[in-house]
Amino acid sequence: MRKLTTYLISSLVIPIIFSFNFTTNDDGEKTFTQNCTACHTIGGGDITGPDLKNITENRDEEWLIEFIKSPQKMIKNGDKTANDLFNKYNQVMMPDQNLSDAEIKEVLDYITKESAN
Repeated sequence: MRKLTTYLISSLVIPIIFSFNFTTNDDGEKTFTQNCTACHTIGGGDITGPDLKNITENRDEEWLIEFIKSPQKMIKNGDKTANDLFNKYNQVMMPDQNLSDAEIKEVLDYITKESAN
């Protein structure tokens, strides 16, 4: 009976626990490293794109999410800030990012944390 109980717990409960999507700030760091560091720093100065230090203090989260998902769309739709950035950085177009809102928020949380250092 004890073996049956152990088997049931391990075959039913453990897969349920691992099915949850536990995210940490490491996910934001990983996504930032994979998708952003070629053009952006956090406190290291401008490169191809702007330094993102304190960006979450300077821009609304909703705007940031929309811009990160599709800067091209925002530029085409005449968003003044998006167009100003496009022109300031030699009209180098940031590519659209295939990230969910949750992934972008993780990146923004990571940027906020790193901006404080």
